[in-house]
Amino acid sequence: MAALGGGIYIVHPSELVGPENPAKNEQGDPSFNLSFVRDIKTKGKAFQAIMERLRMLAIYAKEKRLKVALENMGWWSEEVVAKTVDLLNEVRSDNIGLCLDVGHANRSHNAKRMIRSFEKKIITTHLHDNHGEETDEHLLPFLGSVNWRKMLETLKENEYSGVLLYEPLTRGTPISVEQTKHSLHRIRLLWEEVQKNPKEKPRP
Repeated sequence: MAALGGGIYIVHPSELVGPENPAKNEQGDPSFNLSFVRDIKTKGKAFQAIMERLRMLAIYAKEKRLKVALENMGWWSEEVVAKTVDLLNEVRSDNIGLCLDVGHANRSHNAKRMIRSFEKKIITTHLHDNHGEETDEHLLPFLGSVNWRKMLETLKENEYSGVLLYEPLTRGTPISVEQTKHSLHRIRLLWEEVQKNPKEKPRP
């Protein structure tokens, strides 16, 4: 991946591979897809298994000159966010961070608090929009209910300086080149404005 110019590998934490999934352990499944919903809330064997696999992944990523980003999913509660940050603090690797998926954060209805809770562990982003409901619409930014100014202001407060990566999907509805260009232009202008004039707000 690094040879192709890619520097960050994004993981959807979804399926546990650890003591609670013995079938996959017996098969020697090396998957690093993780399940936080049930197991990250405790300090039990499953949590320890997740942590050890992340440490292994961090070593491998460093050897390959890569970083790995765990992406927040639409069902992440504030507790899951906090436990994920705890997990990364225990792993203690510069090669493991977080991918802020703005659309998923909007569906969790705690986007601003989520970004702040992520501290400075966000290493990349996924930008897309939705209406904060069950369907993961993956609309172009500004076509849903995300408050993009507040979102970018909060990213700035967290001293984020990485890329703003678009992730819209057509879902059967074509997206024109002109629509995409217009959305990109608005995001670029808004980000530049936030960089020059960040909104100063005391953290709660």
